[in-house]
Amino acid sequence: PNKMHIEMDLTSRCNSLNFDQYNFQYTRGVDVQQVNLSGLGDVTLWDFSGQDMYFCVYHQLLTTSAHTAVLLLVFSLKDSAATQLRQCQFWLSFLQARIPATEPLGPNGVSGNMPHVILVATHADKMHLPRDHTGQYVSEQARSMCATLAEHYHATFHIHPTPIVLDTHQANSPGVKLLKSVVQNVRTSMIQRMPQMTGFCEAVRNWLPSLRKSAQSFPVVSWDGFVDAVRAQVNPLADQKHFSELLTQLQHMGEVVYLKSAEGCLHPDLLVLSPQWLCGPVLGQLLSIDFMTHARITGCYTVEDFQAAFPQTDALGLLRVLETMQLCIECEVDGDLEYEFPCYNLVEALEGLWEENDPRYRGAVYGGVRLHSPQGTVHLLHSVFPRIQIQLRRTVMSYRDSDSDLYQWFHGSKLCSGLIESLVTLESSSHTQHPEWIEIKVRGPPSTGPVCFFFIEE
Repeated sequence: PNKMHIEMDLTSRCNSLNFDQYNFQYTRGVDVQQVNLSGLGDVTLWDFSGQDMYFCVYHQLLTTSAHTAVLLLVFSLKDSAATQLRQCQFWLSFLQARIPATEPLGPNGVSGNMPHVILVATHADKMHLPRDHTGQYVSEQARSMCATLAEHYHATFHIHPTPIVLDTHQANSPGVKLLKSVVQNVRTSMIQRMPQMTGFCEAVRNWLPSLRKSAQSFPVVSWDGFVDAVRAQVNPLADQKHFSELLTQLQHMGEVVYLKSAEGCLHPDLLVLSPQWLCGPVLGQLLSIDFMTHARITGCYTVEDFQAAFPQTDALGLLRVLETMQLCIECEVDGDLEYEFPCYNLVEALEGLWEENDPRYRGAVYGGVRLHSPQGTVHLLHSVFPRIQIQLRRTVMSYRDSDSDLYQWFHGSKLCSGLIESLVTLESSSHTQHPEWIEIKVRGPPSTGPVCFFFIEE
């Protein structure tokens, strides 16, 4: 099974989350390593950055393999107890929103295959904690927090009842040995429930290095192309069921990343042959603080722009990968082909976008909805909104209507179709029950009520 690690950003404000954009010591994207650890054997380590600009792609990497992973949730004992709790609650809610429940569902909606979570507390040496008779650091505050989280998320995660308290400067400390032991026990129980690797999968895995070598500069192939190549080079009799099992096993081992094309996207499903390449040099750079600081505030780039940024890679192919991941979308701007990246868009909203005294809308029909995350959760919609803006652009392009227009800015979009107008915005406030929400408003001339209703539904 994979072993995943979620890194926290530090915060200087008590009882708050702080996604600090000036922390230059962060992990770039997701650091993926396949290693052999003493006492554990072969594992794939996925080290997820705590910087929030990367959050918009984590759903692509968590939904398929989290059920066969051990999730290590790391927090610092140097933070206040309230901050530690808020950080762990945020990450567990973030993961809960991205890992689909598996059937059969038990009482109270308990998932049939819950991910395993181990809380890991660091900086034990800085806090002068006591040790037990085995030499383990003991933190009663961390144990209490672990029990609180286990009770709250009992229907979603298997949270190990005891947090692992570490001095990370000591590689062979009792805490590190305990962590390995706990991970090994969880891994053993998971393997007993998982099907063994098929001979077909083993043969394909042995063949993969040659395929990667032939696609070294751009390790991406279409899924259909991969299927054809496997049948030509490994087993011509493999059917769809075999390939379904193969894909599941390869993803669980961290060998590949499968990117399913979004509905309405013209590109085929893709298979990334090197997760390290995708998660590090590509996403790690594109969504880094340095790159986003110098990105165009409109978020629009040509193919030539990307070729200059990635001279060793086929720019058009890379843009298709990013479009499949819903990071960008191909569109036409003043007759030129460009790619729109809502995650880079820092344009300010124009004045007068929704004037109440607009003479066209006297006696107008108004409607709207407000979407918010569950009470007690924060910062969950921030990473979702750019994908909403991409879907809005795709919707407008599907209209093929000269009367339709879409204007997008930082955390906002206005979509017009004739005299029907809609406004979609990401709002936030520290003085309301829900700190952030997505607001959708629509209006039209009198007697357009049914049209407005169907417009907002669409």
